[in-house]
Order: sequence, then structure tokens, then C-alpha cells
Amino acid sequence: MRFTIFAVPALAALTSAAAVKRADYGSWAVTYASSSYANGYSSRDVTAVYKNSDLNDTITATCNYSYNPATNPTTVSSCDPKGFQYSLGEDGDNDASTFIPWREQSGMKANRKIAISLQQTVPLWGEQVTVYGEAKLDATCPDAGKVCGATLEVPVTKAIA
Repeated sequence: MRFTIFAVPALAALTSAAAVKRADYGSWAVTYASSSYANGYSSRDVTAVYKNSDLNDTITATCNYSYNPATNPTTVSSCDPKGFQYSLGEDGDNDASTFIPWREQSGMKANRKIAISLQQTVPLWGEQVTVYGEAKLDATCPDAGKVCGATLEVPVTKAIA
């Protein structure tokens, strides 16, 4: 019976030590660029540089998307490395065939608020861990919203081994 009483505090100490070690899940430095034109052509580039204090180097992911109604196929998209994914939320449009810049201001400038979610599998703590994060991009769109760009830091909010 005494063994059980002493084993519980020891187990609790081990659990809390592991939680402290994994408290830093890292973050991404994200660059977003998009364009859309009256002829229907649109494109989007997302670059996310993942950094974590437990890694010696950063991990860069690059995604490209284009929609051109005059070509076959009309939609071309890619992400490298394959373990990275992103999605744009309700304020952003992930289907470039209906990509219409949202104008928040009058005149020749427009801004877009875009929800972005990121997911990436990275080597952490001796295993492959999938990390997740989300934030709102505040894209600046000079020239009436035809071309937009934004940069921001997106913290990892969840990690699953």
C-alpha cells in the first residue's frame, strides 16, 4: 500500500515535466500574396516558415495556386513539402474561380481580412508531430484590390503526435 501512495506523486512529477518540455510548439512566419483580374485569372502564393526552439533549422513550406479560365486544366495548385496544408476561412476564398477582392475602403485601396489555418507534420521530440495554428491575415491591397499581400506570425496552438 505504501508503494502506491509514493508512486502517484512520482508519476505526477513525470507528467508535469513532459508538459513543460512540450510547451513550445513553435510558430510560422507566413507570407501571403494574391492577385485577381477582370479576365478571370487569379493566383495565390503562401509561404510558411516553421520555427521551433527544439529544431536546429527552420522548415519552409511553399504553396502556389492559380486559376486561368483559358487553360486546361483551369486550376493548378501545389504545396511543398507534402506534410504542409493551409486553408482560408470565410473571409478569404479558397476557390479562385470566385475570388473577388473584398473592399473595405473607398478609392484605389482595398484591404482584406482573411482567416488562415495551417497544419504541418514536423520532426519534434524524436517523433513526427502534426502542429496546427490559425490567425487572421490583414492583407493590404493597393490598386483596388487586384493584388494583395500580408505577412504575420502564426503561433502553433495544438500539436498531436
